[in-house]
Amino acid sequence: QGDQITLTAPGNGVSWNWSDGSSNSSVVVTESSVWRVTVTDVDGCTYSPGPAIVEVFDAPNGSIRAIEFNDFG
Repeated sequence: QGDQITLTAPGNGVSWNWSDGSSNSSVVVTESSVWRVTVTDVDGCTYSPGPAIVEVFDAPNGSIRAIEFNDFG
């Protein structure tokens, strides 16, 4: 937990519309989800690349043990 990834839209845009409604050129993702963005350039043309699928896995719940060996008995 606590990990994040930043998704950045393709360049040459002047406006961005992400699937969560945000409008920055990049978004910080902390949960599993499917992200989509529509990029608009200066001429008003839009481009929507394929979705970005983000999967966040819980950290493993393991323990670390140390065993001390004594070669002298």
